[in-house]
Amino acid sequence: MKHILLILLLGAMTAGCSSNTKENNTTDPQTVEQTEEEIKEGKFPRASHIFWIDLDKNKKNKEKVIRNVKVKALVDKEGKVKVLEYEKKQPSLRINKIEKCLRTFRVKPEWLENGKIKTGEQIVFLRFIDEY
Repeated sequence: MKHILLILLLGAMTAGCSSNTKENNTTDPQTVEQTEEEIKEGKFPRASHIFWIDLDKNKKNKEKVIRNVKVKALVDKEGKVKVLEYEKKQPSLRINKIEKCLRTFRVKPEWLENGKIKTGEQIVFLRFIDEY
């Protein structure tokens, strides 16, 4: 008796879940247009890579703020990254921090050789620890 009751309960739950997913799968044209507009609102297209520009594995990074800044950058054949333009206006302290970190940061030569990262102008995220 308990087994039959359990099977009926599971069957009812499965039927209820499947009807909910069918209702949610219908696409509303207005919703699709809104999401497309949200994607187009950004100044830059999707970023191709994320570079940790100041990651120090010896430091404790707990309870510190990690920033991601989307930029248009130029990567040269030596692996140097130069910021050409920021997607959003950044405070001067943050710009100084990024410039300071990029003086020593280099893209790994293996990534350039393998073609994982191409030289030239591209959209990337610069990730760093904001200590201010």
